[in-house]
Amino acid sequence: MTGNNCDTKMEPINEDYEEYHGEECKPINTFIVSNDEEVDALCNNVRGERKITSGRVFTVVICRFDYIDIGCHYRGKTINNYAITIICKNGKPVHYIVSKQDE
Repeated sequence: MTGNNCDTKMEPINEDYEEYHGEECKPINTFIVSNDEEVDALCNNVRGERKITSGRVFTVVICRFDYIDIGCHYRGKTINNYAITIICKNGKPVHYIVSKQDE
């Protein structure tokens, strides 16, 4: 995934977005460029709910809504070597925490 893939990657996210949020296009979404196992491993042995900051760095791609034409169009920003913060609940990642660098 790169910043150039945002339009394509956001299509499935936007399919039901309007029905639940009243807007056609989600304003922002962050993708962690990794396989599921690497992100899941951050939450191993977490019971209950807890905020975790990764000890290793990842690449993230931030997709921001830009305009509507035929479909939603996004600008992508790639950030390399980035320690991510997520919420883990019962051993699974459930939410990515947006940092000031993402804004």
